Amino acid sequence: MKMGREHIVPQGEPLFAHYCSICHGERAVGGGVVPNLRASNFLGSGFFNEIVLNGVLKGAGMDSFKSALTRDDVTAIRSYLIHRANEDSTAK
Repeated sequence: MKMGREHIVPQGEPLFAHYCSICHGERAVGGGVVPNLRASNFLGSGFFNEIVLNGVLKGAGMDSFKSALTRDDVTAIRSYLIHRANEDSTAK
């Protein structure tokens, strides 16, 4: 069953906080050492799943989270990041 975006974003926030914020910053505001995920070119592509689930950027320090996250979890995290990027763009 597909969930509407209004359900995915709230689900993605705690997943991001638990699995991603340690490196990518609270509320996806990175500290400069790792990519700012709100501005990632990969948010709009399926390659985001390859990065998070399959670790295709392991050589750059981004390990696979396949053992901890499902594809639906990654979709929720991605939706949360897009939401945060949109929040930032409307705040300017």
